[in-house]
Amino acid sequence: MRGDTCQAKDQDRTTEQNREASKPCGLPSASSRPAPRVAGRMIIEVRNETDLSFQLDGKSLKAGDFKTDKTGIKERTTTRLEIAPSTVEGVSGVAWWVDTTGHNVYISMAMTRPRLGRSFFACHAGVPPPNLKTALSSAAKLETSSQADSFTGAGPGCEWVGTEDGVLVRILAELEPFEPLTASDLSPKEVAEEPAAAPSDSTEIVPEGYPAGGAKKEEGGDFMALTRPKDGTDGLLRGIKTAGAGVAGGLVTAVAAPVQGARAGGAAGFFKGLGAGVLGGAAMVVGGVGCGVAQVGRGLMQVPGAHRARREEKVWDQELGCWVDVDLCALEKQVAEDAEKGEATATGVGEGGGVDEAVRSTVADTEYYDLLKVQ
Repeated sequence: MRGDTCQAKDQDRTTEQNREASKPCGLPSASSRPAPRVAGRMIIEVRNETDLSFQLDGKSLKAGDFKTDKTGIKERTTTRLEIAPSTVEGVSGVAWWVDTTGHNVYISMAMTRPRLGRSFFACHAGVPPPNLKTALSSAAKLETSSQADSFTGAGPGCEWVGTEDGVLVRILAELEPFEPLTASDLSPKEVAEEPAAAPSDSTEIVPEGYPAGGAKKEEGGDFMALTRPKDGTDGLLRGIKTAGAGVAGGLVTAVAAPVQGARAGGAAGFFKGLGAGVLGGAAMVVGGVGCGVAQVGRGLMQVPGAHRARREEKVWDQELGCWVDVDLCALEKQVAEDAEKGEATATGVGEGGGVDEAVRSTVADTEYYDLLKVQ
């Protein structure tokens, strides 16, 4: 009995050995197989040749996001960053890093890597581009190279080449620091050469995209622009307000018309007023509810644009009915000028004991000043 058991074990061992020998040569096991490639992911290898370390200062990714929290770039080494695709678009957007020492040297990248199609890439090291948002739309095609240490694209302070899974970026050793322009940097000659604006008692800031020369808007403004909601919440509030006004006006009309008719023509006038009030009130209610629903729909249509505009730090201009960019340098200069005028006015008050009400300025919109945290 014991001999039969040993013989069965030997047969099982021989069968297993034959099965292993019958496997094709070179076929890796499941544990040793490489991980499948993820279509659309962006692997950024940054070869930093400077003595500066960089930390992620901001990002605006329309598609995709960093896979790990370790997004810093170390000095004198090669850092591997991975952006995983989050939608069918793959990876698209901009990101920028700033040095951890002086906070005045930047690495800015704009990239587009769809799941299907060509990739685009642009990079600036040292001084950031004037407008990083336009750098994404103007980025060149990402080309690969068959030669080692050969780069196919170049930008200020850097060069790059496409790889199988993304891009290899080389940061040059010498980078120019970024010195932002402020109002105090403008010379008196530059200030004098600027076109003089018409005197006004308002300190409202004219946003970027406003008609040149301070062209006057039509009296009352554009009705569609003035009533356009900036986002879904604004559209809902405007819709409720419009519908409520229509319902209230209809009820008032339905009640007031018979009373007015009775005063003017007695019983006959009452019934005439009742008919007119019911018809007029119903029309006002239907019109108000319809306009309210339309405002809610207009607000929902504005939701994607409002989300994108807030991410790009734009400001809503109700008179134009759109989101606009703000020139913070010009805004800072105007705030400085207003401060100087305020000091001069305070000096006049101290010497003369009063101030002319005509020289007082009225702030039309404080949203632009909030960007500079001016009280």
